[in-house]
Amino acid sequence: MRRLAWVVAGLAGLVLLAGGAAVALVAAIDAGTLTPRIAAAIEAATGRAATLGDVSLRPGLVPRIAVQGATLANLPGGTRPEMARIRRLDVQVALLPLLRGAVDIRSITIDGADIVLERTQAGVPNWVFRTAPRPDAPAPAPGTTSAPAPRRAVAIAEILLTDSRITLPGARLGTLVVAQARLTGFGGGPVAITGDVALHGVAGRITAETGALPIPADAPWPYRATVVVGANRITAEGRLGEPIALSAAVPEPAALRPLAEALAPGVALPAALPPLEATARLGSGLALSDLGVTVGPLDLDAIIPGLVVARLVARAPAPDGPVEITFEATRAGLAVRGVARAEPLAALLPWQPAQPARITLEASAAGATLQATGTLRQPRAPAGAAFDLRLAIPTLAALEPLLLVPPPPLTDVAIEARLEAPGALTGAIRIPSFRIASPALQATGSLALEPGRPLGISGQVAAAQIDADTLAERIAAAPAPAPA
Repeated sequence: MRRLAWVVAGLAGLVLLAGGAAVALVAAIDAGTLTPRIAAAIEAATGRAATLGDVSLRPGLVPRIAVQGATLANLPGGTRPEMARIRRLDVQVALLPLLRGAVDIRSITIDGADIVLERTQAGVPNWVFRTAPRPDAPAPAPGTTSAPAPRRAVAIAEILLTDSRITLPGARLGTLVVAQARLTGFGGGPVAITGDVALHGVAGRITAETGALPIPADAPWPYRATVVVGANRITAEGRLGEPIALSAAVPEPAALRPLAEALAPGVALPAALPPLEATARLGSGLALSDLGVTVGPLDLDAIIPGLVVARLVARAPAPDGPVEITFEATRAGLAVRGVARAEPLAALLPWQPAQPARITLEASAAGATLQATGTLRQPRAPAGAAFDLRLAIPTLAALEPLLLVPPPPLTDVAIEARLEAPGALTGAIRIPSFRIASPALQATGSLALEPGRPLGISGQVAAAQIDADTLAERIAAAPAPAPA
């Protein structure tokens, strides 16, 4: 019976202590003494000035502290004085664990956050915080040692973020709009994140898991994040400090077009984006390696009417090496197969410094072969082409589905030519020199092609040999064109 009395007395004392703590907390808030202490603690932890608006408390064993309006200062030289503005902040803290020195935060709800992530002109990121320097502690008395202050255990059950905006560093990245997000696991166990977000008008759902916090200094810290937009799925996973493994399955690319246009300005995108699957590794400095991309089908009607790439596969092991592209295409039922190499891969990546790309191409169709070598001055446009071409064609008429004008009835044709496109590849093309050799025709010359319907052709041709009889016979023997 006496033990029961002790238990009851202990519980009563605990309730009184908790109640007293709650009363003291309410009194401190009403007196306005707690707000500056909270702001000072934030400043000490981040090295930035913080302001808090109206602070209120709902008492209980899990009291809720509500803050209307809060800010965290930006670095000097930022685009605005505040790095973060928060419309409303609610924090629920379990009171009883505080009695044993633990901080058990049941939930933090952040509503209406407006956060700017940026770098100063000196390149300093504003999302890296530095603890404010503390005043020097008095030296201990001779012959004594000062024990380190006990460290409070802090656990956060969940963080809820609603109706918020995060401006990402760089205009290209834009602003991430967070409709709602939930973060759990802080203070013990893996961290989980789920949320509904939008970037450049493309809405999706993000899920992520990471290792436990705080991040250990001597152990790998794993993470995995997936973004889903409709039927499209993009995943990134790895360990902190190591390259990121990326994978993407994009069966509905039209949903991602606004995002692609914003993140890769200046890159010429086809009118209809093709479905694709991709894998890659992303290292420091956004260096891309182990790239593998499968694309198709791809409609290139805007470049060559009727041309469709049935399948395209790209492989690139290193960012400073070549990317090899194999493709299969058709136009009017005629199949074309080939292999192209562009070097370096970095020249094609929109986030890397602009540079020209060296191009080689080998293709075949209807027994004919093409070899091309040259450069693309602006490979992302693409524009500024200069190529040397060599063609071997058994029967020129067999390539008619690929040609923009009806071909002459030549056989056993060898062509060498220089092709230049000062602007976009869909614009004007110059052929400053060419040479044609076949049993029925020996000719040299130059041409200029202007896109349009009909195609504009101008230039000059000098024929060293023309077998008019043979050409006339072949023209007469050729089948008449099908009626329109």
